[in-house]
Amino acid sequence: MKTKKRKASKGLWVWLLVPVALAGGAAAIYFTADTSPSGENEWVTYARAQIMGDPQSQYIKAIVADTGKDRNEAEAIKWYEKAAAQSHVPAMMGLADIYDRKGDAASFRLAAHWYGEAARGGDGRAQYQLAQYHAKSLGGLKPDPVKTAQLLQQSTDAGYGPALNRYAEELKGQGQLAEALPWFQKAAARGDMNALYSLGEIYADPLSGDLASPIRAVTYFEEAANMGHVLSQLKYAYLCLGGQGVPRDPAEAYKWAEIASHTPDKTQKQAALEVRDYLRTKITPDEQRRGEVRAKAWLKTRG
Repeated sequence: MKTKKRKASKGLWVWLLVPVALAGGAAAIYFTADTSPSGENEWVTYARAQIMGDPQSQYIKAIVADTGKDRNEAEAIKWYEKAAAQSHVPAMMGLADIYDRKGDAASFRLAAHWYGEAARGGDGRAQYQLAQYHAKSLGGLKPDPVKTAQLLQQSTDAGYGPALNRYAEELKGQGQLAEALPWFQKAAARGDMNALYSLGEIYADPLSGDLASPIRAVTYFEEAANMGHVLSQLKYAYLCLGGQGVPRDPAEAYKWAEIASHTPDKTQKQAALEVRDYLRTKITPDEQRRGEVRAKAWLKTRG
């Protein structure tokens, strides 16, 4: 059967008849040619969200209202709530984040509720946020070190890698080095390069008091350096040059500065080049040559 084609002008409605399977039978909707964030036609998304009650489509509607040019918070909350009522975890997080941003006591309670629901749904960031709420006594939650530790561990297990290190950084920022140390160590044990670097910083700093230990600092900087952490490579280079916590080895210092200079990060690359140029004024040509040979061998093993 031949159908009559109708050419639509740009910006006009393209009228297409679409059968939609509904609980009460088949119905028809008309939709425009515009595309929704889901990649499908915007009215198909609307039909699935409004008529069929599809939580993913409701979530997409919420995202548009929450982050679009004409942001509509009330509309976003409405659609997030519809999807969250059907156990849609990202929608729960959307609700929690809205209330968290508001910053008042009543909103913090709502945020705590939805972070809690999403945390029970296995969301790593929700578990991290809930741990923060316990630690800061937000949303009616009380400080609970045991619960906080459990949530942070769950968050890391769920794949939210920064959880342990971020919490440790907050404690460090508050001057609670002794409390931060075990969290850095937990993160470092999981191969978190930033945690390894932070441990090196703590042990290398004379102001860390009884925690100061150049030998331990070298251990952490070296481990992170070999994993490709540029700042650790530069720190380790300085320690090798000065013989702090490790036998003095100018060639090894140059090696790590040379390796660091190969980073694609422009800011870090500039810092590495400056360190390398500084080292050239402090070491002999032979030490520089041996450092270059070592760097080349290391880079070759890393592809």
